[in-house]
Amino acid sequence: MRKSFVSIALGACLALGLSSQTMYASAFNYLPDSVVTTNIEYIDNDITVITEFSVSNNARSTYEKTASVSKTYKKGNETIAKIGISGTFQYDGNTVKVKSKSVTPKTVYSGWSFSQDSFTSSGGKISLSGELKKLFTTNMSVDISLSCDKNGNIDYN
Repeated sequence: MRKSFVSIALGACLALGLSSQTMYASAFNYLPDSVVTTNIEYIDNDITVITEFSVSNNARSTYEKTASVSKTYKKGNETIAKIGISGTFQYDGNTVKVKSKSVTPKTVYSGWSFSQDSFTSSGGKISLSGELKKLFTTNMSVDISLSCDKNGNIDYN
């Protein structure tokens, strides 16, 4: 009985066009897709910063993770800017390095502008700094970073 059930299941998989490699990949792709956290920070002058942080495991490499952090700046109920960075980190328990980095598309609203001062990476850290500006208004410093330690623990600022 059991042998015939396995034969029927295998036959059904083959009939559906599934190969043993597809079944193997699906069975062992158990890493969580991504973890997302949100933080809200209230700043002077009715400014609110909403930070979204996500980390994704790479299904093809146990020692690689991709992370992103995005900050949405609001004045009252009005969104004035969305700025973020993302990067892929490689780590092995002894060292860590940045494999790739990017600035996510910057969106600025309501007469505000963003002036990027620097976008750097060193060791296991990616940093973006700049300034949000509006004519006749106080300028606002923007500092966003992602850091990864040698064990693959990723944090943001």
